[in-house]
Amino acid sequence: MTADALNLYIKNIDEYIAKLSPAELRRLKSDIGKVVLKANRQRIRANVEPEGNAMTPRAGHGEEGRKLKDGERLKVGQRFIYLSGKHAGRIRQFKNIKTAASAAKKSRANTAAYDPQYEWGYELETRGVSKFNRDYIRVLDGKPTKERLKTRMFTKIHRAKYLRSQIDSMGVAIKFVSGLTAYIAAAHQYGDDGRPERHLLGFSDDDLEVIENLVISHMAAHE
Repeated sequence: MTADALNLYIKNIDEYIAKLSPAELRRLKSDIGKVVLKANRQRIRANVEPEGNAMTPRAGHGEEGRKLKDGERLKVGQRFIYLSGKHAGRIRQFKNIKTAASAAKKSRANTAAYDPQYEWGYELETRGVSKFNRDYIRVLDGKPTKERLKTRMFTKIHRAKYLRSQIDSMGVAIKFVSGLTAYIAAAHQYGDDGRPERHLLGFSDDDLEVIENLVISHMAAHE
């Protein structure tokens, strides 16, 4: 999301919260902080940036998995990693998959139309129907391996000891609390000290949607 788009989003949110009392506003800040903190922790642990891209890997390690080929569709049970959303970086598998033929059946008349840009079906990680944009899918070929765990970066700094939410009169912030950890994280965030730029903290489109829904829920509860 661009800076201008984010600023406009914040302006619209500000108009929502202007009607809240101080107590209601603090509760809303707390709820937003918990959601955004959890999302950022999950992404850091998975080495995925808020924009949905895999972080630049350590030197000598390529991106895990491969992109889907043109015309290739996922198969039932095929292992893949998704680079976006709250479960980014976890190994996923479909129990069943929606196809153009299955979507065209009369019994599916009330379901969403088939879209070839997405892989859609019952997914075992979330235990529900999910759809995944093909651009963010990385297929894992071969047998499961522990090698990917050895190549992961930032295996500790997502923990509560280092990354927390903080509420003040200006709003709610997600920040690294340890001086050294904050320095290292900032160096990666902005690509300083010769490090590749790796965005550890930020807002995904999913984060902003959740925040908006939280604000609307709080407003509705106090009308």
